[in-house]
Amino acid sequence: MSAVPTEQEPSAEGCRRLVMLGLPGPALTYVVTVEVVALAAVATASAEATRTQLAVAALLVLACLVQHEAALSAERGYRRATIKREKSNDTGHLVTNSIYTVAAALLFPPWLMAATVAVIYGYRILRIDRPRMPRERGPVYRTTFTATTVVLAGVAAHYTARGLGLDLADGAPTLVPVVAALVTIAAYTVVQAGLIAGMVLLAAGRLAARDMITDVRQHGFELSQLSIGATVAFLLASPSPWLALLLVPTLWLLMRSVLVSDVGMADRDAGLLSPGAWHRAATAELQRARRRSTGLGVLAVDLDGFRRINDAWGVRAGDRVLDEVARVLPTAVRDGDVLGRMHGEEFVVAAPAADGADLAALAERVLTTIAAIDLAAILSLEREDAPELTACIGVAGWPDNGDSIDVLLTRADTQLHEAKLSGTGVVSVATTTATSEAAAVVARRAGASP
Repeated sequence: MSAVPTEQEPSAEGCRRLVMLGLPGPALTYVVTVEVVALAAVATASAEATRTQLAVAALLVLACLVQHEAALSAERGYRRATIKREKSNDTGHLVTNSIYTVAAALLFPPWLMAATVAVIYGYRILRIDRPRMPRERGPVYRTTFTATTVVLAGVAAHYTARGLGLDLADGAPTLVPVVAALVTIAAYTVVQAGLIAGMVLLAAGRLAARDMITDVRQHGFELSQLSIGATVAFLLASPSPWLALLLVPTLWLLMRSVLVSDVGMADRDAGLLSPGAWHRAATAELQRARRRSTGLGVLAVDLDGFRRINDAWGVRAGDRVLDEVARVLPTAVRDGDVLGRMHGEEFVVAAPAADGADLAALAERVLTTIAAIDLAAILSLEREDAPELTACIGVAGWPDNGDSIDVLLTRADTQLHEAKLSGTGVVSVATTTATSEAAAVVARRAGASP
């Protein structure tokens, strides 16, 4: 597979500038402008909140925080049992903020809706995002800007509902309120997506369709959240608000179904992500890297001489070796790295928010971890008779080496081939796309200096 032509990629120099220095001037101006507009939109809304609305707002916030904690706990449990990711603190699709924010937009005046959003996203920063910020070198604007877009989307939804005469207390005796709710949800979605698209365009210098159009499952999950949020708003405004409790099992089932879907895509032989699941997860990380202007690396890892183990001690012995590699590899990668098994004895890692030094250190840890595996114990051999287990690694990184996971993986595989030609225990690092033939090959043999 050939590399993507240069004219189809964002400027490598521009992307490096974003990764190293943060937001460029136009994007920073855009962020500040959007936040000022959001403050003005909320400040100019004069509607007062009733005591009932204040109580409902507190209830929504409490429910959201409880679900955050349940999501974190459930995901850790599933990943410990299946993907062996004990330290992961990434909730992924399990954070269902949209349910609560769209309900707040329909139920409350803009200032109370904004306060609800602020508490929810403030909690997210402290509980979920903050533990990852040192690793990702992530500026606070990521979450605060997202919260700002939610506030403006909520304001748009609020006034759309008012303009359409949507009265939640009347329920939905006909299809008219349902259609009005759907139009309101559409306004919410368009405003938020448009604001985020503008940010991506100014930060990355381009806006590819795949940046805004992700997999169908993610869109379906978001649509489910918005629909449930509108339903919650109708129920809470009805004469029987306690009926909203009937949605709790639905929310729990939704959360568990996403987890089970993710877990079901794991490689059952190695306990790691399968090729398809890894590709989807890595693509999501690349999209996040574009939005956040951070780097991303792909490592292709292949065991050296593994066929000799199968030939000498049998396929079952080889499977035991692969199981041990799969068990120890998660200890070598960082929290948030995406680890999968491609085929046979080849493994792959997507490393978000990683620069050249991070990728070099990660490759070293992977090689050291694999070399420390005790084949004598696994193969029931005397120590002096046991072979040495080593691996070669090919490394490619965004934005220098490609603009899609397919291209990055192809480049990493090319570098892996270069490493294999150079010996065992070798790391080969890709340079720029235009100079792939001159890729730097760095030896990492046991006891040798780079």
